[in-house]
Amino acid sequence: RSLEPGAVNLGGHSLGAAVALQLALSDPSRVLSLALIAPAGLGERINDGYIGGFLRAGRHRDLKPIVEMLFHDQRLVTRDMIEDLLKARRIDSAEAALRAIATAVFPNGRQAVDFRDRLAELPMPVLIVRGAQDAIIPPEPFAGLPVNFRVETIPDCGHMPHLEAASIVNRAIAGILR
Repeated sequence: RSLEPGAVNLGGHSLGAAVALQLALSDPSRVLSLALIAPAGLGERINDGYIGGFLRAGRHRDLKPIVEMLFHDQRLVTRDMIEDLLKARRIDSAEAALRAIATAVFPNGRQAVDFRDRLAELPMPVLIVRGAQDAIIPPEPFAGLPVNFRVETIPDCGHMPHLEAASIVNRAIAGILR
């Protein structure tokens, strides 16, 4: 028997936010609200040094500076975090999957998916949370958005606001769910 949920509150981070946008655009009647954290999918530009660097880095010393690009407070990048990422990449087919995603979604160091021209189609409230020091996604796509979009820019925060400023992100998401 299949489960048929009603309308949902949808959220995602980075590429996951672009997936959430695509789902909301494909059937807006099923989405009550969108919470997008450091979203991809709103312009062509992206830090290709991060994308390519992550794919090339195979050792701790190579991966650490790449992962540090995600954070304003680079002290959050721990030895265990790097080791866990390296272990995850060694799982069967993980490396091939990462390369396939990068090739399809970020060809030639650009974002292949740009929903910016379709944002006015979204009737639900949309929250965007971004770090003021995000080194992955530039700030340009977050200006001039439709009136149902609220952008929360968190100072002293990079591409991982849900880790660097969890309480602020949680409050913002709680606000859109009300």
